[in-house]
Amino acid sequence: MFPDELLKDATQVVKALRDRLEAGSESGRVGSGDDREVGLFVMADTTYGSCCVDEVGASRIDADCVVHYGHTCLIPTSNLPAFFVFGKAPINISNCAENLSTYVLTQGKHIMVLFGLEYSYTMQKIKEALMLGLEST
Repeated sequence: MFPDELLKDATQVVKALRDRLEAGSESGRVGSGDDREVGLFVMADTTYGSCCVDEVGASRIDADCVVHYGHTCLIPTSNLPAFFVFGKAPINISNCAENLSTYVLTQGKHIMVLFGLEYSYTMQKIKEALMLGLEST
C-alpha cells in the first residue's frame, strides 16, 4: 500500500522487489518450494486514510500479506499479516541539535523530543550531537 504522498515511488519499489524476488528465486534462496509466480500489486486507493492498512482491498485480490509504506497508525490487522516500511525523511542533524541546545540553554527548561518514525534513524545521532554540544558549554 502506498499513501498518496509516496505513490510517485511505487513503480520503482515494485521493480526493486520484483528484481530481488527473481534473483532470490534463481539462487534458490527465496520461496516455499512451489513454482508459482509472486504477484505484486500497488494499492493506492486510500479508503480510510493513508495511515490505514486496507485489508478489504487486499482481500479482493486474494493477497497473502500487505506491505505498507509511509506513515501508519499501526492499528493491528485482523486477517492479513502487514509489514511496515517507514522510510527516512531528510533532516540536518547538527542544525537540529544546535536549535535544541540553544533552547535548553536560553530557556533553562527540560525538553522532550517527539518525532515521526521517518526520523527515528537519526535520533541516536541527534542525542549524541546534543550531548556533545551541552558538554562543551
